[in-house]
Amino acid sequence: MRKSMVFASMACALLLLFPSVFADTGKEKPARPEVPMVEKSETIGVSKILIKIPYGTKVAKVSGTSYSRDVEWTASTIKNLEEFKEVAEAALKNYGYNTIEEDLFQTSTSAKARFQIGSIVDNFMAEYTYSGGGGCFGPSVVKSASKINLDAEFQLYDSVKDKVVFKTKKSGYYENPKNDDSLQKLLVSAYEDAFLRFMAEPQFVEIVTGKKPETQADD
Repeated sequence: MRKSMVFASMACALLLLFPSVFADTGKEKPARPEVPMVEKSETIGVSKILIKIPYGTKVAKVSGTSYSRDVEWTASTIKNLEEFKEVAEAALKNYGYNTIEEDLFQTSTSAKARFQIGSIVDNFMAEYTYSGGGGCFGPSVVKSASKINLDAEFQLYDSVKDKVVFKTKKSGYYENPKNDDSLQKLLVSAYEDAFLRFMAEPQFVEIVTGKKPETQADD
C-alpha cells in the first residue's frame, strides 16, 4: 500500500513537471525558417481559401482527467474564412510585398494583381486537454491547454501566363499551453504559421520579386 502511494505521488510529480511525456503530441513542430523582407515585388493578392475536409472526419480531441471525446467535422465547424485571408494579406504586407486588397467599392481587388495566392486546407487535428478537479491536482486546481497542426496546399497563379507557376504543401502549428482557444482561433493561427512557411520558400520569393532570397526554406 505504501509503495503504491509512493509511485502514485511520483507519477503526479512527473505529470506536473513533464506533461508532454504523457501527452499525444502528434506532429513535432519544426523551426520555422526566416521569412525574408523584400524591397519590391510584382503586385500580389490573396484569392480563395478552401477547407476540404470530408464530412465526419475527426478533427479534434478533447480529453480530461477522467474522460475523452472526439469532435467531427461538419459544415458549420468554421464560420468565417475571411479571417484566414486577413492574416495572409497582413503577412504579405508586413514583409514588403506590393499587395492589392479589396476596397470599399471593389474598384481594387486581388483579382487585378499580377500574382494571386490560393490555398486548400485538407487536414488538421486539434487537441484540448484539461486537468484538475481532484486526484493529483487537488479539488480546485484546473488547467487547460490547446494545440493544433494543419496541412495546406498553396498555389501561386500568374495572371500574365494564365497558369499556376508554383505549388507546395506546408504544415502549420499553434499551441496555447495556458488556455483552451476556440477551434476557429486555433485554425487561423496554424494557417498563419503555414502561410509564413510558404512565404519563406525561395522559389516563391524569386518568382514574385525576380530576385533570389538569401534565406532558405524548410523541406
